[in-house]
Amino acid sequence: MTQGLFAHNAGRRVLVTGVTGFVGQALLHSLLARLGCEVVWVVLRSRKGVAAQERLKLLLAGPLFCDLSAETRARVRLVDWDLEQPVPNNDALQCLLQEGIDTLYHCAASVAFAASREENEAANVASTLNAFSVANACARPIHFVHVSTAYAFGRGSDGMQPLPEELLPRLVEKWHPNSYTLTKATAEERLVEACARTDGRVRLAIVRPSIVFGALEVPHAGWNPSFTASAGIVALIARGALRWLPGKSSARVDHVPVDRLINILVVADEALGRANRDVAAASLPLVVHACAGPSNTLQWGEFARFTLDAIKASPVGNTPRPSFGFSPSQWWTRTRTAVVLRWPGHCLRSLPPPFRRARRLGDMLLRAAQCHDQVGELFAPFTSEDWVFASGRALELHAALPAEERGAFPVGCEGVEWSAYVGSCCRAISNAIRARA
Repeated sequence: MTQGLFAHNAGRRVLVTGVTGFVGQALLHSLLARLGCEVVWVVLRSRKGVAAQERLKLLLAGPLFCDLSAETRARVRLVDWDLEQPVPNNDALQCLLQEGIDTLYHCAASVAFAASREENEAANVASTLNAFSVANACARPIHFVHVSTAYAFGRGSDGMQPLPEELLPRLVEKWHPNSYTLTKATAEERLVEACARTDGRVRLAIVRPSIVFGALEVPHAGWNPSFTASAGIVALIARGALRWLPGKSSARVDHVPVDRLINILVVADEALGRANRDVAAASLPLVVHACAGPSNTLQWGEFARFTLDAIKASPVGNTPRPSFGFSPSQWWTRTRTAVVLRWPGHCLRSLPPPFRRARRLGDMLLRAAQCHDQVGELFAPFTSEDWVFASGRALELHAALPAEERGAFPVGCEGVEWSAYVGSCCRAISNAIRARA
């Protein structure tokens, strides 16, 4: 029998990594504002000359946390640590280990598709194992909730079963167009191995979101402080910098609103608490997809149309009227880029110095060609075929919650009206671009 999210989190002490990222911010807000955790430790590092303590202060003073009282914000404690480095021996971490934590939410990751494999190995594998070492150092049983990606293991179903040992090499060859998904898959494999050596003391949940997009409802419709994945495509279209990609308009794409993902993360943690009473279940990783699921997915052509409608209704500055579409193949896309952008760019750039305006236009065309090539290469595997993931495990865990919590913490996307949702996300992105200008 479930105890429910509120009862499970009352008095709970948790640690969150990646708290300045898109998912980490939303999770921190939910743990503080909605679930009432007693203490939320966060891992932050000094960056670009700004100390970790100052970064945390700026984060909590930001618009997302303005509704929280000073007393609530005081429940946040800091561990100054670069997760890519070995575990530090500082006072904050020693205090954390002495007092103990109940759940570690690992949200930190690099989502840079084009980063080298070595860079993403450090950000997505080494940092994960370093975070796990903190969980492993806790004397009492602890939950480790790891944010992965549904693309790490193709279109496989979710479920409470260990990952097959023979799965990784085959999927690396077939499904990994970038170092991000490859290293997230490797991190999963290493985590499963590490948790198996704890004899159930560290209970593992792997939550695999599809493409994380803006909020559906919480904290407000369209909230999205990050220009990653589909939000990056929207931003490039809004600026007039991206006009085509290789892909099929009819290909299905799975987007998950960030607030649905956050609900699945906390539901997975609560489910691990129920599994604690089942020795057999506690020894297995809980694998959950956070996705729209097969019953209500979106086509890329629909996504493009909703995006263009929203951007045209809320244009960004003096950006030329945006247009966007899909080319049938990467070859056709490269040819189109060469004819429309690269060749004219080279011609204008080769003019003598007195033709400054033309030379500047040539530079712009060459930068646009490079943008189309890079974005097309990275996104072609996602836009050229159907990507639909199973959502049954999340719905099953959600159904076990008390009725009042099921309404307050929805996880499914069956009733999402995609045109309104994508429109609200695009308007928020346009507003963010104007604010940064």
